[in-house]
Amino acid sequence: MIDLKREDLFRFLQEKLNLSNKAQLSMLSARSIKDNYSIADAIITDGVRRIHLIFKYRATLNDLSKMNLLKSLTSLDKNDDFLDEYVILSTRTDPQITEYSQRLAILTIGIPSEILPREYYRQNVKTVKMSLSRSFHVIYKFLQLSPSTISEVSDQSGVSYGWTHAVINRLIEIGIAERRTGYYSIKNVNALLDLLAYERPIRSLVYRELMVNSVDAMHLANEISRFAEVESIDLAFTGITSSSMYDKFNIRRDSAYLYVRREDIGHFLELIGKEKKGNVKLTVLLPDRDIFSNTSVLNGIRVVSAEQTLLDLASMGIQAREVAVRMVDYIASRKN
Repeated sequence: MIDLKREDLFRFLQEKLNLSNKAQLSMLSARSIKDNYSIADAIITDGVRRIHLIFKYRATLNDLSKMNLLKSLTSLDKNDDFLDEYVILSTRTDPQITEYSQRLAILTIGIPSEILPREYYRQNVKTVKMSLSRSFHVIYKFLQLSPSTISEVSDQSGVSYGWTHAVINRLIEIGIAERRTGYYSIKNVNALLDLLAYERPIRSLVYRELMVNSVDAMHLANEISRFAEVESIDLAFTGITSSSMYDKFNIRRDSAYLYVRREDIGHFLELIGKEKKGNVKLTVLLPDRDIFSNTSVLNGIRVVSAEQTLLDLASMGIQAREVAVRMVDYIASRKN
């Protein structure tokens, strides 16, 4: 059942539909066509007006067809003096839907995400994986904006309100985030990092581990970045190497992680050599998502984004925990 105490929803409807103070909103939980009105999600009665409502996160032609069916059924079974109106409220409506609805005398109204009743934007939070690209993008913006509202995180991340809500709600369920006075925030960073390490262990991405001779990891990263540019090889450093480019703090100089595009692996290995003796451990990773469209060159080293850096540090588990926590602090300090 929809919460009948949603005063913000009723005020919104009152304004958009020009309702009187005596209007009454009745929410329907049934979905049987045997009862004409149960095709709708709610009915508003206001004097002689009777308004049938359907709530949707995204309105579709199927929703329009259902409402048109309700119009037909209502007219066939007309035995009262009500003037019936038909309204579809959704956060997103395609222009085609709006055009067809006007022809059918069905009103479509855009409704803010935060007012839309929860059951119409909620995803199945049990299936939300935090390390998925769009889920982690929500988390990244959440860390950056916290404390914030779900709407703010959704707007800033460009991820749908429904998915953003599902991610944050899941974090609350497992004790990683909390809500206070309408604002949400991360309360347990270590638990978040543990979860990401469990879902996406870095070892699952490892293609090859090499021992390479160089002054140190940073010097090696510079050398590799230079020859990759010349040879047109798509690669980017991550982990501690990239984090030090962002927060300017480096604690380890004897190892480095880098992504290499699968198609360039063979060429890269030919150039880097296959020596088993060296002083710098180079771990070659195969990307599990698009990372190369958002890389940059910092201090001569091509690195992944700050967002990808944090995900990879988390994926490294306890060995990179100190750096990961520091990266969270860096991200939180750079609010939009």
